[in-house]
Amino acid sequence: MIIKFDHITYIAGRSDKDEILKGLGEPEFSEEKLPNLEIKKGLMRRALPDHDLYFYGKSYPTEYIFYDETGDESGIELVGETVYGSYSDIDGAVAFLEGIFGRKVSCEDGIITCSMKGVLDKRDYPLVLKKADDTEAFADDRGYGVAAIIVNSDIASPAGCICTDHETLTVNGKELDICFLKSESTDIIFELVKVMKQTP
Repeated sequence: MIIKFDHITYIAGRSDKDEILKGLGEPEFSEEKLPNLEIKKGLMRRALPDHDLYFYGKSYPTEYIFYDETGDESGIELVGETVYGSYSDIDGAVAFLEGIFGRKVSCEDGIITCSMKGVLDKRDYPLVLKKADDTEAFADDRGYGVAAIIVNSDIASPAGCICTDHETLTVNGKELDICFLKSESTDIIFELVKVMKQTP
């Protein structure tokens, strides 16, 4: 079950960190040299060992991630309260989203709309996908990318998608069980997170 939408990631190089974070105020938490999960490295253009993380949740929850190197521009945008991405195959993209969120996904005039809202969310988190020829996605591409969802149970891998193994990472004092889902039909990657326990 989807408990809540946690955040969207924004990827950039470490050399741009100060400029990007300027004016955002103090993050809710940050981590330096946080190890990249082995399961994540298979979704990256370059399997870098670590990243810096800064989380801001006051407006739209965003996790800023900084690598030594980044890939191409992701093409994903955050406009107001809506995340915009792309799909190359409408049937595959719809099956992928319905498999994750367990609800009907709407399609109208070639545009796919899905709510990423969980049972505990008080606001909606719309995702809109438009047709594109290229939906190749990597977790280290620059700009907005991976959408993280808090779950309380495993989700059956939707047909035609890549589902990584699970791996544990401690972030902000919380032990997290993490896996990733990716479909060739869309350019957005989902990170599914289960909170295991908090460390003192």
